[in-house]
Amino acid sequence: MPSPTIVEYLNYADAQMAAEALFDFNATEPGANLSPGAPFSGPITTAVLTQGNLHASRFSSIQAEKFASQWSVVEHISNTTTGFSGTLLRALRDDAGQSIHAGDLVLSFRSTEFIDDAARDNQATRRGRRQRHPERRNAKLS
Repeated sequence: MPSPTIVEYLNYADAQMAAEALFDFNATEPGANLSPGAPFSGPITTAVLTQGNLHASRFSSIQAEKFASQWSVVEHISNTTTGFSGTLLRALRDDAGQSIHAGDLVLSFRSTEFIDDAARDNQATRRGRRQRHPERRNAKLS
């Protein structure tokens, strides 16, 4: 099996960004809980993609139109009680320039959804470095 091309990697990155879109479940609204969202399947709207995950993962309107014309959602499960989401996408048509073939399936998993993920990830990384470098244990964690 040949290694994926740069174009194929870009397609996977786009699929991941689409999977990170919340599909009508906003875990950041006041009073929201992380109970499972209703499963979603069908066409992808450009509004869902341009809104994205309300953080950094958003499509431009041009990117959203292109992606929505190429893919549909077979099934998306949004924000289980742990914040996990999974999305199965299906290619709608052939696009030789993008190495996409009608019927191709892409499965994307998204991890937990917390508004302070970046801060938590940063702290965990720094703690891990201290464990590997004991001389840094007394350094301030910020």
